Amino acid sequence: MGFGHRAVFATRVMQGLLALAMASLAFSATTVAALGMADLRMVVFCGLFAALVLGAVLLCPRFAAQDQAAPLVAVWLLAVLALLSATTGLGAPASLLDYKIGLPILALLIAPNLRAALGRLDLARLALWAGGLYVTATATLALALPSLATLRNVTSHVRVDITGSVVLHAALCTIVALALASALPHARSLWTKLGIALVLAAACWMVMLAGTRSPLLTVGLFVLLWALAGRLGDLARPRLLGTGLLALLAFLAMSFWASDTIWARLADLGQADYSSGRWPSIRHWLTLAAGQPFGLGIGAIRATLDGGRPIIAAGHLLEWPHNEFVRFFVEGGTLGLILVLLVVGEALRRARRRALVTDDPVERVLLLAIAADMLAQCLLQNYFNSVYHATVMLLLLGLLAAGDEGGSAKGGSASPGPHRSSG
Repeated sequence: MGFGHRAVFATRVMQGLLALAMASLAFSATTVAALGMADLRMVVFCGLFAALVLGAVLLCPRFAAQDQAAPLVAVWLLAVLALLSATTGLGAPASLLDYKIGLPILALLIAPNLRAALGRLDLARLALWAGGLYVTATATLALALPSLATLRNVTSHVRVDITGSVVLHAALCTIVALALASALPHARSLWTKLGIALVLAAACWMVMLAGTRSPLLTVGLFVLLWALAGRLGDLARPRLLGTGLLALLAFLAMSFWASDTIWARLADLGQADYSSGRWPSIRHWLTLAAGQPFGLGIGAIRATLDGGRPIIAAGHLLEWPHNEFVRFFVEGGTLGLILVLLVVGEALRRARRRALVTDDPVERVLLLAIAADMLAQCLLQNYFNSVYHATVMLLLLGLLAAGDEGGSAKGGSASPGPHRSSG
């Protein structure tokens, strides 16, 4: 077998490994744990991710100088926090799971190398097809086997949980919906347009059924990032304004016909627990961390809640601080806050950099949608605790942001891929 054939084989293997990593997003941690396969999933995912890293380094050993500084500084900060937690005796002894943010950091570090190792792969279209398949599969399950869906908070608001995680399922459907909306005007045939429109409607329908408010913040942040990416003029175009009006009308119609949970949760401003327990818990954790320059120690929040959820002010049960900036500040002090700001800021920088120059509307929307989802979940959830989701999504963001570096991959020219078009 000649070198060219070996290069093509290696590229195909890397593409297959990436497809498996993306497929892992379809399985929530809750569902996997219910099947008793949480440990197996951890081993398989870590092995899969290690294979991607090793293959990327072997095929393309040179790191991109402009993209390695921030991840390396983040690794150094994480090591310092680990040393401080071990030597100061703050909190309970941390486990490796408490340092799971290391995987998303490594994903950002290795993404340019992996992009080159993937050859001429139309990554934006692969992500779009994978997202469409996910939406189609979950929507089909919801219609064919309604008993699989779990109703949450049925005493106040009905929330349909299809995968075991309403937040992550809604996040994926939101990203896919935005990407499909960008692809719809560029579809070349009526049947293709119809297919995209149906999947887009299914994605929006499942976001409504999930009943989580995070997607609305994601859409708002997406518009902001769109403007910051040099597309401010697009926001004033009549076609886009008309599309926005239609989207608003569709939201109101679906709130009436499909599910009014999101609307009800938004409008219920007088509710005593409008924040779903976030603000009382955040205030409690910040009070505990007051006067601790290095925080309570890595793993302190997990160790505290492992012993049970105590009752705090106003009779609320203590929860995780559903805000990543607060969580890392509580556990790591100023260094912890700098760490998470650095990781989030680096992801936003790469997304904006590529969005400024790409002429592919799907790629641009995917980049900014993933970035907006990351930021929204960092503000309202614990994004890096959902390590499988965070690792794969930031890896995908990093790959898309690396642009056309795959064309110069070692062996990349021997692996012709689909021609990229504007649609």
